Amino acid sequence: MGSDKLDLQDKLIAFKSILTVIGAPVATALTGDPFVATGVTNLFLETFFGIQSEVKMKRVSSFLEKLEEGIREIEPEFDLENTQRIELRDLIETAIIKASRANSENKIERLKKILIGQIKEPEEYDYVSRYLDLASLLNDNQVLILSSFVNTEVEFVAHQDALRELNKELEENRLKKGELSGNHVSVDLLNKLANEKEEISSRIREKQKDFNRVYQKRKHQLEILGKEEYNFLLNELRVFGLIYNPYEGMFGNEGEYADYRCTILAKGFMKYLTM
Repeated sequence: MGSDKLDLQDKLIAFKSILTVIGAPVATALTGDPFVATGVTNLFLETFFGIQSEVKMKRVSSFLEKLEEGIREIEPEFDLENTQRIELRDLIETAIIKASRANSENKIERLKKILIGQIKEPEEYDYVSRYLDLASLLNDNQVLILSSFVNTEVEFVAHQDALRELNKELEENRLKKGELSGNHVSVDLLNKLANEKEEISSRIREKQKDFNRVYQKRKHQLEILGKEEYNFLLNELRVFGLIYNPYEGMFGNEGEYADYRCTILAKGFMKYLTM
């Protein structure tokens, strides 16, 4: 057995406690053998020491190493037995299977972050299971785009709402002036309405600058990609339930991709990735 394989074996044996907690279902899922029940660690090693499984073995080794380091950082004495053991074990099983199929270290890192996030701030199992799916499905560009959208969401919506209210005020000012036209109105009142209009217009211009600044952050992340690529990647994010068009169904269906909003699923997923 080569030195590289021995190094991998040593790493996997170091994670024996984790594999023991996980139990036989992982071996069943990875080997396709429904009769596996005991000796998970040994069978796991034997299965992945085949030449054609060496890549998967390295992926799982990398994942388990990252997971163990992450757990030790947040809670050195962490005990899986006392922390939603069944659900967490199921999530680890899922993550190991996905790690074995991951085609990049970044995806493995994201899988690890999801599990660490669940340990630090637990959420409902169904949501976290979806986060693991997303960690393995999304590519790096999609994660960058989603991060940009989530990070600007609160400010983006706040500026958008403020502009909507200011435009309402401007319309009310216009209607008041229209109601007074043709009547004998004092110059002072007309001047007051004109001053109000200018003040509101000035606030709109300033708020529009704030909005454009945030809007350009989103557009920049999209424009660094080719149009066809970002259309494809953004459409996938929409299909995965991460972004949505707030204007969908309205007359004209206005709204570019930079106008899209983030769903609760997107916000929860990015929260775990940035903990």
